[in-house]
Amino acid sequence: MYLKNHNARLDNIFLVGNDFIRDEAGKAIDFKKPLIHSMNKSETVLKDFPEIYEKIHERKNVILLGDSPSDVQMIDGFAYDTLLKIGFLNTDDERTKEKFMQLYDVLILQDGSLEYVSEILNSILFPYDDHN
Repeated sequence: MYLKNHNARLDNIFLVGNDFIRDEAGKAIDFKKPLIHSMNKSETVLKDFPEIYEKIHERKNVILLGDSPSDVQMIDGFAYDTLLKIGFLNTDDERTKEKFMQLYDVLILQDGSLEYVSEILNSILFPYDDHN
């Protein structure tokens, strides 16, 4: 929605996620395959989307968003030059926080705002716009 609302739903931006199979009444009855989950979010599952994979597998800049320790593995299999890992953490547990701090470059805590991510996207999508 962010990209659409900012007229930035460009041909070089791809969104991959789970999609429902619906019955005649519109009720969700299953998921389309492959089902993407926390343990298969990497280059492996993207190969199941060849029309997207062919266009992105050689990209060198990545912004990775995750909310679990295993989400940092989403980049496995990709050769990248630049990687920014942003983690979302909604617990006060200090051990978990320390682990996330080791895994992610930036932490957004306690259902924090996406403002930081929006600012990064704005600076990339609209680098000469002072009104981000």
